[in-house]
Amino acid sequence: MSPRPDRLWKTSSPRWPDLALGLLGALSAAVTIGLTGWIVWDLIRLGLPHLSWHFVTGPVESGGRAGGIGPVIVATVMLTSLSLVGAVPAGVAAALWLSEYTAPEGVWCRAITAASTYSPASRPFSSGFLAWPFFASFWALVFPSFPGASRWPA
Repeated sequence: MSPRPDRLWKTSSPRWPDLALGLLGALSAAVTIGLTGWIVWDLIRLGLPHLSWHFVTGPVESGGRAGGIGPVIVATVMLTSLSLVGAVPAGVAAALWLSEYTAPEGVWCRAITAASTYSPASRPFSSGFLAWPFFASFWALVFPSFPGASRWPA
């Protein structure tokens, strides 16, 4: 028997573990936002006087220790655009397929839901720590001034 529609969202009063975890989550969010704000404020306060048009648009010089950040900005926009070109259609297709063609209790629905729930937590580790040697050595062949290229054998 399914619950009545007016009782779907009403729950009993929260217990102390729920309150404690809620407070811990709020405290974590407040600390993260505070530290991020502090870093952004320091960047603006100390970096804005040194910002110039040449720095924003100029090429990287001396292996990234001098010059500008123009190519880095272009590479970031290109990488983000290419990622979105692949991720958005795949995500929309998976969402449509899950909502229209699978049963909520089916094995495919449960597998995709679990993968989408747990994969974002592992992505920074796998892409940041495990894939960096590959990317650094690969891009060192294409762009010798790629950051970290001198640390890994090509």
